[in-house]
Formats: sequence, structure tokens, C-alpha cells
Amino acid sequence: MTPRVLVSLELFPKVASVIPGMDDLDIAYACARAGADGLVVGVPSETPNRDSLARFDRPGLPLLCVHASLHQLDNLNALGSAPDRFLISDDGRAVKQFDSIADLKQRLSGTHQEIAVLIESEPQVIKSVAKTRANWVAFSTAELQQAESLAHAEQEMLRLRSAVLLASRNNLRVMLYGDVDRHLAPSLSKLEGLEEIVPTNTLWALALRHGWEQTLETFRRWIE
Repeated sequence: MTPRVLVSLELFPKVASVIPGMDDLDIAYACARAGADGLVVGVPSETPNRDSLARFDRPGLPLLCVHASLHQLDNLNALGSAPDRFLISDDGRAVKQFDSIADLKQRLSGTHQEIAVLIESEPQVIKSVAKTRANWVAFSTAELQQAESLAHAEQEMLRLRSAVLLASRNNLRVMLYGDVDRHLAPSLSKLEGLEEIVPTNTLWALALRHGWEQTLETFRRWIE
């Protein structure tokens, strides 16, 4: 199964500061037209409320995943029903303590909203997340991207393969989050049990040169 591809709009403020006139809603629709399977946005910097994400809660836009940090969990209910999923990290790092995740899962019970947790690809960590009844785990691609030798890259790929399999066996769905270069994309896409990829900077680098439609087409060729 070819993984679904989600586009992260978290980089939009940085890009917009360099290229004036960009609009994140226009980009969201461009990604939707290009076939993106979902959008990842950050929690609004202002105090979250139901109107904070209204611009992305519109017909024609795909799944909406909100990336939040541990210190923001108490505010997530204020976002209402717009988010389909929450991706929880520790300010962009892997989460290591999971009591607050279990509490969030309890608060969201009875809603359609799912929880994904960014974690290290270690067996005990995966089992700890499974106990919280979270729906998804996300593994970072950073270690693989930064591998300084073929042996290091092969070791990290093996670790990811084992982690994805173990997560699936523990009823956790799996996404990869982070840059995915062309030479790594085919191998990552073949990880058994992997359902989604969020190729953060990778897609933006392509889109600024070629536009979103060609970018999604290009990346899908990489992973098919």
C-alpha cells in the first residue's frame, strides 16, 4: 500500500515572511487540488478557540491535523470539532511521558478526533503509547536524514522497520514526520504498516520551485 501524503503548513509563517502576499488558505486549496491527503497546521499562537481554525474547516479541504505541544493540551478542546486529528510532540521533540496523552484521549472520547504521538522508535516507548489508547504514532525521519554513512542509514532504516511493525501489532497506526529525500523515499514507502508520510521541508522546497501540483505528483512518483 502506498502511504498517503500530508502537507505541513507549519512552515508557512517563515516562508511568508520572505515571500509577501502568500495566503495559507490558497495554499491549502492548491494542495487539495493536487491530491494531498491531509494538512498539518500548528495550534494558533493566540488563545485557541473555535474560530481559530475556521479557515481550514471548509468543503474541499482534506483531513486536518493540528500539531500541538504537551503544554498546549489543556487548550485543545477549545478548538471544537474542526481538527480530525491531533499530533502531539514535546515542542517538536519526541514525547517521553504519556500520562497527559491518556488524559487527552479520555477528554476526546465520544468525538471523531484522533490522537497521534511523536515518539522515539523504541519498543518500550511504543508499548507505553499503546496503553494510552492513542490512535497513531509518528516517527521522525531526522535521524535517517542525517545519517553520515551507509551503515548508519541502514541501521536506522532497520530500526524504523521494526518500530512500524511493532506499532501495527499494538493497534497503532503509523505516520512518518519529517524530511524525506528522493533517495530515501522508495525504501520508506515500502515499510510494512506505514500509512502516512508528512514530508515537511521536502515538499516546500519542491513547491517553491515547481508549484504544489507538480510537487505532489513528483513526490508520489518517488514513493510509488
